[in-house]
Parts: sequence; C-alpha cells; structure tokens
Amino acid sequence: MVSSRASASSSRRTKSTKSTDPTDASFKSRRSSAYDENFERELIDYNVYPEGYEYPGDRLTPKPENIGQARVEFLAPRASLSPSHFPQSAFRDLKRKNNTKSKGTIMRNVIPIITGDVDAPNEGNLPFTSLESLTEGVTFMPAPGFFGGARLGDLDKAAREDLSRMIIPTKHADVAVAPNKPLVN
Repeated sequence: MVSSRASASSSRRTKSTKSTDPTDASFKSRRSSAYDENFERELIDYNVYPEGYEYPGDRLTPKPENIGQARVEFLAPRASLSPSHFPQSAFRDLKRKNNTKSKGTIMRNVIPIITGDVDAPNEGNLPFTSLESLTEGVTFMPAPGFFGGARLGDLDKAAREDLSRMIIPTKHADVAVAPNKPLVN
C-alpha cells in the first residue's frame, strides 16, 4: 500500500522543463536578473561579454574599437581628484567607508564622496523601463541604486528623438537622461 502511494506520488512529480535554449519560445517567456545563475550566459547569448571572457579556441574578447580614445580620456587630469581637492587622508576615509557589504551604507557614505558637490541630475532605484533591451527582453531592465546624467532640456531635440530608446531611461521627464555608468547596481 505504501509503495503504491509512493509510486503514484512520484509519477505526479515532473522534472523541470524550463528551456535553456534562447531560441525556444518558453525560454523567452521568463526573464532573468543579475542575481540569476544563468544571467551571464544569457548576456553572452546576446553578444554582451563579461571581462575576461574567452571565445572557443582561446580567443580573447576583442578590445573596444575606441580603446585609444578611452585611454586618453582616462589619463586626462581631473581637477576633482587633484591632491589639493582630494588629499590622501580623504582617500583613506573613502576606502574605510567603502569596506562594507551594505548597499545602503554605500549609498549614504560613499556615493556622496565620489559625486562631490556637483549640480547635475541624479537619481536611483528607478527601473530603466524605456530603454531598448540588449537581450530582446530576456533579462530584466536595470534599476541602478544611483545614476547621473544630463537634463532632458540640455540635449538636442533631434538627437533626443532619434536616440530616445537608447538614452532616455524612464518616462519621468525630470530624471537624468543619457545616464552615465551606474555607480551602484
């Protein structure tokens, strides 16, 4: 009697049939976030490669086409980080405050040091629902803890209209557009 119940119970259990094939319709019906185990693989499926990704045959991820320009910009001196504005003691304080596992602590104590006293639009914890998906909707739209950018009115109207799905992250008119790289995810 017990064995017949066990076998009936096990016959009702089914194995997961979630597809891992991105071309399969059932795969596209579910979406993943950065916290899902398959998130990185899903990005790779859409040609978004993580740092250090190796193609088959030991080929490395190609360098960006504008790597020379990026290096020049990274090496350019920035007044906000000069020793007169950001002394070694302030850097030590930043490192000490950054030694936490709490996103909230980083938002309260670290981000204000990094952003400084800048009069530019910034926001946080708003889903980027108006941007075109890089993965055809397979992954969730980002909602960074902090991001900054330009004011909507500061952008050329024609460029804003042509590029809206690439530079206007939300439907809120007063939120930063053409967002810079989020500081906190």
